[in-house]
Amino acid sequence: MFPNIIVWGFFACFLLATQDSNLKLAFVESAKDICQAICETQDFQNFTLTCKKELLDILLDFIKEEPLDALNTALRPQAITALAFLSKLKPCLAMEDIRNLLDQSIKSLFPLPSLEQLEETAGDALKTESLYSCSMDALRKLVTSIVEDCPTPELMVEMFQLIDPWFTVSDCSRERALQASSQTLAAFQENFQLPDGENFQQFGSLVAFLAPYTCDGSFRCRQWAAQCISCLLHIQAQTKVTAEEEEEMLSACCDLKAEVPSALFEASCRMAKVVSVHFPPDQALDFIEVILEDLVSGNEMCAISAGRWLLTILWDSGSAMGAQVSEILDIFYSRLPTIKQEDLRQVLVEAVAAVSHFHLDTVIESLFCRRLPMDSETGELWRSLGKDPSQALLILCKLAARVAEPSSLEAPFSSGSNDSVEFADEGPLKATCAIYEVLSVLHTEEGIQELFPELFCTLLKQVSKTLEKRMPFYEGRRRLFLREQHLSEGNPCRLSVASLKALVLKLTTDPSLAEFGEVNIWTSLGDPRTHQEGASLLARHLFQNRLLDQKIIEKALPWMTSESEKLQLTGTAFFSEAIRDPMLGERVRLKSILPLLMKRAGDHHLGTRQMAIKGLANVLLVAADKVKQQKRTIVAIFLGTLYDANVVLEGLRALALVFPHLKRQDVGFMFKDISTKTTTYLSDFDAEIREASFHLFGILADLPKFRYRTFFAEQARKSLVPLLIHQWDPNPKVSEACRAAFLHSVPFLAKGKLRVHLEELYTTSSLGLPNLRMHICKQLVNSHPAMRRELLKKTKAYFQSRWEEIQIRALELSDGVYRRVLIRFTV
Repeated sequence: MFPNIIVWGFFACFLLATQDSNLKLAFVESAKDICQAICETQDFQNFTLTCKKELLDILLDFIKEEPLDALNTALRPQAITALAFLSKLKPCLAMEDIRNLLDQSIKSLFPLPSLEQLEETAGDALKTESLYSCSMDALRKLVTSIVEDCPTPELMVEMFQLIDPWFTVSDCSRERALQASSQTLAAFQENFQLPDGENFQQFGSLVAFLAPYTCDGSFRCRQWAAQCISCLLHIQAQTKVTAEEEEEMLSACCDLKAEVPSALFEASCRMAKVVSVHFPPDQALDFIEVILEDLVSGNEMCAISAGRWLLTILWDSGSAMGAQVSEILDIFYSRLPTIKQEDLRQVLVEAVAAVSHFHLDTVIESLFCRRLPMDSETGELWRSLGKDPSQALLILCKLAARVAEPSSLEAPFSSGSNDSVEFADEGPLKATCAIYEVLSVLHTEEGIQELFPELFCTLLKQVSKTLEKRMPFYEGRRRLFLREQHLSEGNPCRLSVASLKALVLKLTTDPSLAEFGEVNIWTSLGDPRTHQEGASLLARHLFQNRLLDQKIIEKALPWMTSESEKLQLTGTAFFSEAIRDPMLGERVRLKSILPLLMKRAGDHHLGTRQMAIKGLANVLLVAADKVKQQKRTIVAIFLGTLYDANVVLEGLRALALVFPHLKRQDVGFMFKDISTKTTTYLSDFDAEIREASFHLFGILADLPKFRYRTFFAEQARKSLVPLLIHQWDPNPKVSEACRAAFLHSVPFLAKGKLRVHLEELYTTSSLGLPNLRMHICKQLVNSHPAMRRELLKKTKAYFQSRWEEIQIRALELSDGVYRRVLIRFTV
C-alpha cells in the first residue's frame, strides 16, 4: 500500500499547486521517477496502481497542451517516458487505451517541424537537438514497454495503422514514421517468438509497405527503412538467417548512403534477394497488393524501388506461388489500365512475364479469358511472354495446339455474299492473335525453323476456317451492336492472315511477299473471292525460298479430302502450285497427290475445281515422264473444262501450258475437239478468255508435223475474221495474242509463194495495221475466191459488237472484201 499512498499524496499536492510550467515539468519528472522505481522492484507485477487512470489522463493532457511548432522544454519527452513506465503497471490497459496512448504520443511528435527548422527558430541548437533526440527515444521506450506486455500480431497491426498516415510527402514526417516503424519492429524482434513451422502473418504486407523507402530521397529514411527490413527478416526467419545473409544485409545497408540512384537501386535489390530466400509464398498476394500501392505513389524513387522489389520476389520465389497465381494475375490485369506512366506499366508487364516462367499454363489460360478483339494491353502482355526466345518457342507450340482445336460445324463455303452470319471460334482465334504478338518480338530464326512446318500448316488452316466469318459475339455487347450498327470489330480472317504473314516473313525477305505489288498474296489469301489464288501463290514462294518440306506436305495433304469445303479449297490451291517443287516430283509423293487432284477436278465447288485443273497442268509441266499412263486422262479432263463456262479459262490456260510438252499419242483424237472448242471462244465477251483462246490457238497452229493439219487448216480458215479483227481488240493483251496467233496460222491460210509472201509482209511491212490487214485480205481473196461469202457473213456479225473499235474494223474488213469483189467483176 505504501507506493499507492505516496502516489496519491503526490497527486493531491499537484491538484493544490498552480499550473506553472516548471511545476508541470517537476510533476511529470516525479511521476516518471516513481513509476520507474516501482517497475524496477522485483514483484512490481503484483502491484496495482489505484490512481493509474487519473495519472494517465493528466500526462496525456500535458502532452496535448504542448505546442506543435516548437520543442522548448523536456516536458514532452519526460511525459512520454512516464507513460512508458506507467503502462507497465496494473491494472492492465485495454487495447483502446493502448491505442490512445500511442496516438497521442505520435500526434505530439510527428507534426513538429524538421530538426533543422527547430534549430533555426530555437535559441540553443544543441539543446533543441538533445530534446528532439530524447523525444524520439521516449517514444521508443513507450513502444517497447507496450510490446513487452503484449507482443501480438494484432498489436503490430494497430501500431502500424497509427503510423501509416504519417508517410507523407514531407521528409521529416516520413523519417519519424520510419523511425517509429523501426522501433516497433525492433521491439517485436526482441519479444515476439514465432511458433515452429509458422510464418509471421504480416511479413509480406509490411515488407511491401516499407521496402520501397530503401530508395527514398532522404538518407535518414533509407537507413530507417533498411533497419525495418532487417528486423522483419529476423522476425520471420528467426535463427535461420545465415552469416552470409547478415553480412549482405549490412553491406547493402551501408551502400544506401550513396546518392547515385543506380547504386541505391542495386543495394535495395540485394536486400530483396536476401528477403526472397525467406519469403512465405502464401503471403504473395498480400505483398503484391501493398507494393502496387507504392508503385503508383507520387514518390518516383520509391515507385521504381517498389517495381524492383516486386520483380525480384517474383523471380526468386515465384515457383512456390502456384496456389495464388490466378488471383495475382487478376490484380496485375486490373491495375494495368490505371497506370499511365510507361516505365511503371512495364513493371507490371514484366511481372506477368516473371510469373509465366513458373506457371506458364496458368498465365496463358488467364490471357485467354480476355475478350476479343485483343486490346493493346493484352497484346503487350503476350509480347512480354515472347521476349525470352526459349519460352517463346514453348508458347508458340502451346498456341498452335490451341489453334488446332476442333472447331464448330461450318456452313457451306460460298466464296461470296451470304445472308447467314457465321462466327469464328473464339479459342483458336485468340491463340492466332497471340501467335502474331509473340512472333512480333521473336528475333531468333533457329527455333522458328524447327517449328515452322507445324505453325505454318496450323495458321494456313486457320485462315481457311475463318474465311467469311465474323468476330465472336458476346451477349454483353448486344446493346452496343444495336446502338452502333457500323461498329468495326475486326475481321477474323484478316487476323489469321496477319499471323501467317508474320511467321513466313521471319524466315524470308522475299520482296514478292511484301504488301505492295501487282498481286498482293496476303490480301488475296484473306479474300473469299481470291483465297485460292493467294494460297497457290504462297505455295510457290515457299518452295522458291526452300521452305516447303516434307512435314508441311504430310500435314497439308489430308486437307484435300477434308469434310470442310474451305479446307478442300485451300489444300487443292496449295498443292496446285506446290506440285512444281522438285521434291514433290518424286514418284511416291506424286502418286499420292495426283489422284486427289484428278478427283477435285470434278468437285462441285468452283474454286476447288479451278485449282485442281491448274495443279494437273503443273503435273504435266514438271513431271510428264512420271505420269505417262495418266496423260490422256488428264488431257480429257482439260477438254471437259472447255464445255464448262465456269472453268473454261483455266482449261484454256492449262492446255496452252501443257501442249508443247505433249506427244501426239497423248492427245490423239481429242485434238479436234480441243481445236473446235477453242475457236468458239475467240470472240468471247470476257477479255481473259479471248486472250487465252488466241494464245492456245497459236500454240495449236505451231505444233510440228501432226496428222490433223488439214483439219486445223479448215479451223484456221473459219477463224480468219476474228484473227483479223481482234488484232485491233480494245484489250492490248488480246490484241497481242491475236497477232501472234495469226502469224502462226498463216501457213494454214495460204500455200507456196503466197504463204511466204504473207509471212514476210506481216513481219516486215511498214504498212499501218488496218492497211496491212486489208492487204492480207486482198491477197487471200485473190487466192481463194470462195472465201468471199464466208468472210462477209462472219464479218457482219461484228457490226453489233459492244466495242466501237471492233465495229469499225469489221466495216473496214467488209469494205475491203467488197472492193476486191467489184474489182474482179470490173476486170
